[in-house]
Amino acid sequence: MDAIETPVTHIGSTVPVFLRGGGKMGALIRAHVWRDSPLGPPQGWSLPLLTTVRTLLGSKVPMLVAWGPDLRVLYNDSYAPLLNDRHCDALGHPLAQVWDEIWSDVRPFVDGALAGETTGADNLPIVIPGGGLEEQRYFSFSCSPVYDQTETVGGILVISVETTGDVLADRRLNFRIALKDRLRDLDDPHEVMFAAAETLGLHLRADRVGYAEIDADTMFFVERDWCDAGMPSLAGRHRLDDFGPALIAEFRAGNTVAFADALTEPLTSGEGVAEAFHSVSTRAAITMPLVKNGTLAGVLYVHGREPRHWTESEKGLVREVAESTWAEVQRARSESALRENHRRQDLLLRLLDGQRKTHDDQFIMQAAAEAVGRHLVVDRVGFFEMAEDNTLQFLSGWTDGRLPLLTVPLPSIGIGTGYLAEVRAGKTLGISDTRADPLTADSLFGEIGTVSLIGAPIIREGRWQAGLYVNHAEARAWTDDEIGLVREVADQTWDAVERARAERALQGSDARLHLALDAGRIGAWSLDIGRDSADRTPRHDAIFGYETPVAEWSFKRFLDHVLPEERDRVQSCFQSAVEGQTEWHLECGIERADGARRQIEVSGRPQRDGAGTVIGFIGVVIDITEERHAEERQALLVRELHHRVKNNLATVQSIINFTLRTSESMETFQAGIGNRIGALARSHTLLTDNEWDGAELEHILRAELEPYDDGGRLQLEGPRFFLPADAAVPLAMAVHELTTNAAKYGALSVEEGRLDIRWMTEASQEGRKLSLDWIERDGPPVSLPTRRGFGTTLLERLLGRQLAGGVEIKYLPQGVQVRIKALIQNS
Repeated sequence: MDAIETPVTHIGSTVPVFLRGGGKMGALIRAHVWRDSPLGPPQGWSLPLLTTVRTLLGSKVPMLVAWGPDLRVLYNDSYAPLLNDRHCDALGHPLAQVWDEIWSDVRPFVDGALAGETTGADNLPIVIPGGGLEEQRYFSFSCSPVYDQTETVGGILVISVETTGDVLADRRLNFRIALKDRLRDLDDPHEVMFAAAETLGLHLRADRVGYAEIDADTMFFVERDWCDAGMPSLAGRHRLDDFGPALIAEFRAGNTVAFADALTEPLTSGEGVAEAFHSVSTRAAITMPLVKNGTLAGVLYVHGREPRHWTESEKGLVREVAESTWAEVQRARSESALRENHRRQDLLLRLLDGQRKTHDDQFIMQAAAEAVGRHLVVDRVGFFEMAEDNTLQFLSGWTDGRLPLLTVPLPSIGIGTGYLAEVRAGKTLGISDTRADPLTADSLFGEIGTVSLIGAPIIREGRWQAGLYVNHAEARAWTDDEIGLVREVADQTWDAVERARAERALQGSDARLHLALDAGRIGAWSLDIGRDSADRTPRHDAIFGYETPVAEWSFKRFLDHVLPEERDRVQSCFQSAVEGQTEWHLECGIERADGARRQIEVSGRPQRDGAGTVIGFIGVVIDITEERHAEERQALLVRELHHRVKNNLATVQSIINFTLRTSESMETFQAGIGNRIGALARSHTLLTDNEWDGAELEHILRAELEPYDDGGRLQLEGPRFFLPADAAVPLAMAVHELTTNAAKYGALSVEEGRLDIRWMTEASQEGRKLSLDWIERDGPPVSLPTRRGFGTTLLERLLGRQLAGGVEIKYLPQGVQVRIKALIQNS
């Protein structure tokens, strides 16, 4: 290239004026030894090159010039950070050498500029090496030709701006919306966790994502995780200690842990820790602990099979997903628990009804075992009784075919010494994996195919008498509800077994009769009407609250225990039995000697003298309190369910009718009805989280507007205001209509749009007056509507009829403004 023929003014004796200033890069260029470079000393550079270098050194925009046949590089301070650790070696080197890893990505743009065209791209993804790791970043840049004095292209000028932050922000917003849509209709907590893991894994381009729940503070259990092709799953039960005390301490403290490489991370330097990560194909990880009420409840983990640098944005997103999804999991668990409780109560009541109708104890146990097995979807369920030689004698049971029925007696020590001690203490336990649990380390469960189990010991008078076992051929984490159900079925069924055996024993001798009655917790009595005196078994007096039998008993003393409001009915029923010479049977409430109120069932057969006159009764008394409580709970649940279903159906019917009348086509009807019922569901989710007491106004607003909030578009201002359930639902529907309109036509339909929501409340004699202003601005131009829309009609009906309020809508040029007024009672 031609040198400048005119003299160049210098600073001192060697430095050209054009290199004056320029920050750190100006100093580096001045200090660089150029005589060995193809560009030669700066005093000989061409005027276009001098001008370009002077321009970039004075610019705050990242700029680079590449000059000469092999495109030697010069750049300014703003461009230096884009080079990472290559910055020190890049000056004066060929562009292809400086950007060797990404040369294939940028070369088409360079070639275009060398051909005389200005090229460039927006948000181009570039994988940039640095610190031994690769990092994907995004850039918008232009690549322009720079002509020399001969009017040929002597080099190129690159003006580059990193847009990684903007791209990731957009992706994060889209991710939030996608995750919310994915979770909206899920009601199974494990499906919620998997859906969140899969969505997050695909978004972060990770290899494995999942939730691990902490079990007994020493183990963690993964039900199901999302894995990329070829990545092994962590599903199953694992020891926390395998991952080192340093990491576990960070988790318990609630600290998010992220490392780029397990082989070099200080937190994984403990003995065997890096090997533990290597065994599950993990080099890079983000782990977000979930600490609830001071206890480590679980973690959300994101794993990569190769070393990887995690950005602050990625770590923040993992924290956000962990907390928000955990809330969804808790909601799903609450709803699942309610459904499970309905099924559980139904199972117990059906069993109780069947147990009352038979005296066959083997049939009672077999029916209960099958009902539990099918309800819990397990492989084997059955009962056993303890023999005098300390062996488990297996009775009736049920199997799905995967495991054989147990028939051969098992020594009690065969369940493991640790587990045996817990059972003898009367504890009902669930073992997730008998192969790994210390309690069953020396057991014989492996020989009978039992990998996971629930065992409910039946303790009578301080002695381990029998038990109900639930076996499964695979590892399984048992819930508290499942363990509780097995406990209830064990007690209820064994009571029925003892009662059935006792009732059979009534057909035998008096000695056998007393034994059977005591075993069945049935009190027997014989009343002499003439003397008003009764003989009883000890169990009879125990039912009435006496720890030791009382000296005397009479019908009058019995009536003294009957609740005052029931005494007349009980005495009338007894008198009718005496006069009609019929059996005496009734249920009534009593107040025991210890003050407790119980429900009993009394049955008696008349005893006659030689003339056929009734002189007494012989019968039994049974405490049926728990049975009646179970029936009452079931009835209450059914009534509550009917009430809520009726209200929900009425609301849905109203939405359907309104939408149908105002929709122009089936497509608009389908979209409208789906969105409005979705809004109804979201309001119900908020109410369910508060056990249907109501919801806060701000929570209702944020639940609807969250997908549109980028941190600056929304401004919510007002006092905390708790709405009762009957006000929360219509107000949530109104907010949905306003949000939908703003997203389609108003401020939320454009990126620069803004929305302000302000509210205030005022006390009045009728309740609390709510005034809420919805103010849109910086959106598309606003014009008056040509017809009255469904949204306006719905707002007026919702607020007018259900909240004794109204709505005022102004179509101002700068944006729609809506004022909602409502009267809220019981706020």
